[in-house]
Amino acid sequence: MGSLVAELMAELMGMTCRCGRPKRSKNTFCSACYAALPKAMQRALYQRCGHGYEEAYAAAVVELSNRRFRSPAGGDAREVA
Repeated sequence: MGSLVAELMAELMGMTCRCGRPKRSKNTFCSACYAALPKAMQRALYQRCGHGYEEAYAAAVVELSNRRFRSPAGGDAREVA
């Protein structure tokens, strides 16, 4: 569990979002990825490590992955967020 928290903290303090865009240190995602999340997921990301942040982060990553390459009707998959 300790290495997971260390990994999450390093990503949180970093300057690059998982999508590759720049982000502010202490923000989980860049503004575009954060805005793409449902409001409840956005709020959940303000929980502390060890008190729900890890689960909120994992759920947000899945949500963004689902949104990123969604296939529109009759078309090819493309980036959405």
